[in-house]
Formats: sequence, C-alpha cells, structure tokens
Amino acid sequence: MRYALVSDVPVSWATYEEVVRRALAAPPAGLVLHAAGPTDEGVRIIDVWENEQAYRDFRVQRLLPLLEERASQPAITFFRDLRVRRLIVPRRAKALPSDRCGARLLDQPANYEKEESS
Repeated sequence: MRYALVSDVPVSWATYEEVVRRALAAPPAGLVLHAAGPTDEGVRIIDVWENEQAYRDFRVQRLLPLLEERASQPAITFFRDLRVRRLIVPRRAKALPSDRCGARLLDQPANYEKEESS
C-alpha cells in the first residue's frame, strides 16, 4: 500500500535545500513523489512512497546520517502519515527545467492516471 508522509520541519529553506541535495542526489528506491515549500515555521514536506518500508529504509540509510552530521541539536519535526487509498499521478506531464537539486518539476497535467488500493 502506498505510504504518504507530511512533515513540518523547523529549518530554513537553505538548510532544507542543502540536505535534500545530498539525500536525493540519486532517486531513492520507492519514492513516488516529493514536494516541499517554505512555511512561516520552516519547511513542509510531502512525500509519497511505494510503501512504508521504502520510506523507513530511506530514513535510516540516507536521511538520518545526513541530519546527524548537520545538527548540533535535533529539530523537533511533526509527522503526519497516511495509508494512501487513492493516488492520482500524471500519465503524461510536460517537464519543466530541473530545480537546483536535480529533480524534475512537473506542471499540472490535463490527463491523470488513477490508482486505488483497498
């Protein structure tokens, strides 16, 4: 079952970009979607994974070691997870130029592929 995670992280956008450039240098196995943006409190991140284990593997193998390198004090992060029952992904979408961390950005497509799981 798809696994989604919303994280509110109290860090600057510059700090987020530094960490994500390294964490997502090569696409992690099982990542379906990663979206992030600055908020008044820091950064909100929305991830969709193939399953919860793919996220846990990424967190242990890539994310936590990077955060431990950076942090003098661990940031208090708020997580909200979701077992996805419906996921709509673009069937065909026009790619926009890459952002600074090398990820491809997509515009809003006219055609969608619906995926449902029970």
